[in-house]
Amino acid sequence: MRLDWKKKYVEVARNFSVDREKTFLSGFNANIDRVFRADEVLTRNPEEEDLGSIESYEDLLKVLKYCKENGKNKEIDIESYKPEIEGGETYIGGQGGIVSTFCSRIGTDSVIYTPFISEKLSEAMDSDIKTKSCEENSFTYIENALNSEKTKENMIFEFQGDKTGRLILSDSLEGFEPVFMEDDDFLDFIDEKVDRFFFSGFHHISNEEIDTAKEQLKYLDTSIHLEYVYNDEDKARKIVNNIFPFVESIGCDGDEMEQIMEVKGMEKPQNTREYIEKMEKIARDSGIERFHVHTYNFHMCMVRKGYGIDVERVLDSMLFGELCAIASADKGDIPYLEDIRNFSMNNKHLKGEGKVRRISDNGIIEKEDFYVLMIPIIIHEKPERLVGLGDLISSGSFFSEVF
Repeated sequence: MRLDWKKKYVEVARNFSVDREKTFLSGFNANIDRVFRADEVLTRNPEEEDLGSIESYEDLLKVLKYCKENGKNKEIDIESYKPEIEGGETYIGGQGGIVSTFCSRIGTDSVIYTPFISEKLSEAMDSDIKTKSCEENSFTYIENALNSEKTKENMIFEFQGDKTGRLILSDSLEGFEPVFMEDDDFLDFIDEKVDRFFFSGFHHISNEEIDTAKEQLKYLDTSIHLEYVYNDEDKARKIVNNIFPFVESIGCDGDEMEQIMEVKGMEKPQNTREYIEKMEKIARDSGIERFHVHTYNFHMCMVRKGYGIDVERVLDSMLFGELCAIASADKGDIPYLEDIRNFSMNNKHLKGEGKVRRISDNGIIEKEDFYVLMIPIIIHEKPERLVGLGDLISSGSFFSEVF
């Protein structure tokens, strides 16, 4: 029987329960985001150009115009030039910062691991988020674990059009590496205490720490999700070849999926069935159990048979993840559980129902080694927030599988 997706979304929003006994650890990147509306910066009409670095204000306008005109998300490291722009709204940022805040607000036990915690970063985060104690293998509230005066501050320019998106100018933090600084005793401690891990920030890893990251990921038995971030070809290749094989789950958006395919030497898929075939090959090559892609047309999650979570539960969790993002777009901030439960279709519509229907009436397809789950997405017509929506989709989906 064909699924009524609007009804299903409302049902999940009203009835999805949260296990407040679960402990989730997010790492590794946390920073302050200053968010600007692109239209307020693009006050004139520059030539668009896809640049890999920004050396002037004119460069900023060119690449921002490129992103907006082509519906592209892009992240560029701040090197010699940082624009001086007044205003903007300030939020907690970085996948680790966003996801730990989200977990705290929906009522789970939320832990963040990030190498540098300044007073400024601590004050921007919710007070009940925990982190590693400075003195022993235990967790403490983040305000008790200050260890640095350094704070990473990104500049984000959001745009809306046929596709919503953002350009990120990413600040650097000297000495930051997406690895644990402690010994195996601490890894044993978190492996015992944590129910699931959500990691990102590997686009900042140095060549010297790749082997350390691999060994630590391999050491942990608890299920790990890696949120992939689009980057230059060299870093992308390092992450796909060296990090993917040591995690259980991968998440990314549509543009990032295309980059992963390029790294694997694959051509761009021409239809949904080819998309599935290429996802399947990447999952097999990497040995991952779960592969979640959130695009502007649909969301797809592939889980290996024997994954350990019932496929209907995985489907409901995907819907919950999408609802978390839409609640954020509605609220203009990272949502609380009541924001998610108060979901309505006002100023929203579904997209991708036809694509899903051509594959399956209920969004579930059985393959030889995998189940493929596919859902239509909710388009918010007047979003108050764009930054971090993909992180909420991925974390909400991954964590809620074990509620």
